[in-house]
Amino acid sequence: ADISPHQESRSFEVNEDAHPRVVAFLAAKDYVDTVLEVERLEAAKAEAGPKGDAYEPVAADFENKAVALEVLGEYALAKSAWKKVLALQPGHAAATEGVKRIDNVLAGREAIRGSGAKKSGDTGYKKGASSDQGL
Repeated sequence: ADISPHQESRSFEVNEDAHPRVVAFLAAKDYVDTVLEVERLEAAKAEAGPKGDAYEPVAADFENKAVALEVLGEYALAKSAWKKVLALQPGHAAATEGVKRIDNVLAGREAIRGSGAKKSGDTGYKKGASSDQGL
């Protein structure tokens, strides 16, 4: 039985309504820097305060951050970013689907944990074996 929580392969789209650096990082598939850039923008806005002239991250920034976090396998953090999108744009279709998708992934992980399956550490690979060894 397929116990993988991933039900489909899909491509992602960069939301170009975001800050130009966020767009550039995600377009370049630099997922870590995408996340870090949105966090830098948030920190700069918080430091500037409500009357400051710092850029305020928009829903598109958090959408791109959520996509990057999903790619990195950071599902709980991605869900939080998708929820931020929904807080800024209630009913946002991609964010609604993102939360649903992550809930399914996390439920799948929990099902695997609850199944009693244990890691054996035995992959069948023997150190120093010839390259034609069957696994």
